[in-house]
Amino acid sequence: MKADKKFFIAGGMSEANAKNVIDVLHPFAIDISSSLEGEGNFKDRNKVVSFMQKMLYLNKDAFS
Repeated sequence: MKADKKFFIAGGMSEANAKNVIDVLHPFAIDISSSLEGEGNFKDRNKVVSFMQKMLYLNKDAFS
């Protein structure tokens, strides 16, 4: 599915399903904010780093 307009995907997004959503829907951006939270609703550095490493690896051609 490729949309004529740019769109964001939010709600239920996580490291586990991000690649599939990106591959199928081709969104302009995804909101995974809450899935990267740790205690006290603060971002968990390890979760953020893990997610970014995975996205950079999966999209290495786009970032080279």
